[in-house]
Amino acid sequence: MAVMRDICASCGEKVDIHVKQYIVNDTIAWSEAYSCTKCGNEVVSDDWGDPTPNEVRKAILEQEGEWEFFVLKPVENKAQILKNLRSALNLTLQGASSLLKKIPGVLMVGTFQEMLLLKKLLALPDENITINRTK
Repeated sequence: MAVMRDICASCGEKVDIHVKQYIVNDTIAWSEAYSCTKCGNEVVSDDWGDPTPNEVRKAILEQEGEWEFFVLKPVENKAQILKNLRSALNLTLQGASSLLKKIPGVLMVGTFQEMLLLKKLLALPDENITINRTK
């Protein structure tokens, strides 16, 4: 779990906000939570369906690393993968086609949970993909 520094909404004391991403159904969800040691205020927030807030995603990438989704060999059913790419990433046909041309190779980079979701949505065989930490 990554940590961001901010101030308590009630008293202004500096707090550590614990943030994470996780998968809910077929989308990325995120949460943030803190408990103020000065005033006792506790805040928990989650959301899904929208992109993870930039500051939360940035903290996760900085502290948990960047991950790559690597497809090891050409895919057999390109039409299905193209359809899955468009649906999973909300891409145009042209955008999905550009990604498809990267196969075999690194398809995308992002957080670990984003790569796990991509794996789930593309439904590629496990032996044809790896998810590796890049930094």
